[in-house]
Amino acid sequence: MSTTQELLVELARLFVELMGLLAWPVAIVIVVILLKSHIAELLGRITSLRHKGTELTFGEATDKVSEEAREVLSTVTTAKEGEKTLKARGSLQEDKFLALIPLVNTHPDMAVVQAWKYVDEQIREFPGVLQAGEKYLPTARVIGRLANQGLVPDSVIPALKELNALRNRAVHESKANISSSAAAQYVEAASDVYETLWMLS
Repeated sequence: MSTTQELLVELARLFVELMGLLAWPVAIVIVVILLKSHIAELLGRITSLRHKGTELTFGEATDKVSEEAREVLSTVTTAKEGEKTLKARGSLQEDKFLALIPLVNTHPDMAVVQAWKYVDEQIREFPGVLQAGEKYLPTARVIGRLANQGLVPDSVIPALKELNALRNRAVHESKANISSSAAAQYVEAASDVYETLWMLS
């Protein structure tokens, strides 16, 4: 056989090997393209991630804090409705939290962070939380002062702590995969807690 023929045979053999190696990746890419809308829907439902013995669950925690927030809100609402009108109570708060709906779907982690920011701003407005000359106080200490000074009912404190912990996970844990539904639950719970705090202030 001539050198040209040997070269062509070798190139043909390499091409066949290459096709054999690329068959599965190409098939996977085709399946992903064909099923991308279904895959996106399934990924949106992920509420936990497990890696080397570490498990992160976000949805379960948002369910818990959402239920706590609803209970606290209903208790405080019943006690305070005579003092503040429902119309005044909801207008600004609803606008803030409704504006987060697009973020819930596109950037769930950002929606969580922004929802917490509103709650954090509200807890810092309570008289007596910040002392004269204090410009900043870590959130855990602010929540501690709210509890120690009796500025909010004891039932509000666990919801605040849980919302803050979930926000911290969203910000600081690189593998905290927050689904849209978990973010929506968080925003709803934060809105309920915010409303409760507003009514108490």
